[in-house]
Amino acid sequence: LDNLPYINFKPEELLKNTLLSSNKSSTYEHDIELLIKAAFHQELWPLKIFDSWGKPLPSGLFKSNVFWTGNYDECIKSLYQYNNKSFLKQPFNTQYCNYAPAYPIQQGFESEECRNHYWWIVFFYIDNLIKPESICLNVSWYLFYDMQFHWIAPLALMPFVLGRKKIAYIIASMHIFIHIGSTLGLLLHYPNLNPNNVRNALQQSASANESTSFSVIYVIRWCRIPAYAIRLLTGFVVINTDSTYYINRNIKKIGSFLATLSFLVCIFSMYGDYISVTDLNRASIIAYEIFSRSAWSLAIGWIIFLCYY
Repeated sequence: LDNLPYINFKPEELLKNTLLSSNKSSTYEHDIELLIKAAFHQELWPLKIFDSWGKPLPSGLFKSNVFWTGNYDECIKSLYQYNNKSFLKQPFNTQYCNYAPAYPIQQGFESEECRNHYWWIVFFYIDNLIKPESICLNVSWYLFYDMQFHWIAPLALMPFVLGRKKIAYIIASMHIFIHIGSTLGLLLHYPNLNPNNVRNALQQSASANESTSFSVIYVIRWCRIPAYAIRLLTGFVVINTDSTYYINRNIKKIGSFLATLSFLVCIFSMYGDYISVTDLNRASIIAYEIFSRSAWSLAIGWIIFLCYY
């Protein structure tokens, strides 16, 4: 605290400048006063709250609402003080501590449509294919996707094992072109789709039945299949090539440069869509959705290939 710019403020002056939820007297004003006084005594708990609130303003004051944003267990558990080996009860009691974690008010986390009509599709691992907007548990979509790929992977694996390696390469490569064609078709069919998750959330909140990039492209198997297909191709190349295979050093440098460039483009190409008021143009969004997963997977495949040679 010695180097903080507001150390010369009195607690009363700092309290007047602290941003509350309204201009009127707040019910949490007493908590704020306790927080400030404890901070001047360099106690642990206010410092953790300040840290969770974020960066200070240029004036040195912290701008935030009076909501706890740290760990919930710190609301219900006493803090252990290492100096005097004692426990200190958390005096800063906000709405987050009072409300407790958010538990569902219904029977479970699944949607009502899933509970009443589409619960059976979970047993067949097709929850991301039939009514993906009513998926029973959003975070489980990748389980269905992985299982669906295991169903079709033998189409490429069996020819490779049986010695029909060209057929295996062709089938694995076809998966990549299926991804390109299906993603392009969906983006042209749904002109309002945008890979920006923030805008998707706003779009979904405005119209719950409207299709979003998450439900139409993100969780659909054939739109994410190039990653698995390129993994298969990488495995085929590694198995089919002797470990003593010599690669020119210049080729390694060029490949590593292209892989690094692919990583950077995949990570930062959509950054402008998040920070700008206007979206990226339609061509940029389509190009990103079509080629980003393939480019990322190829870059990782190149790194794996270099580990063997």
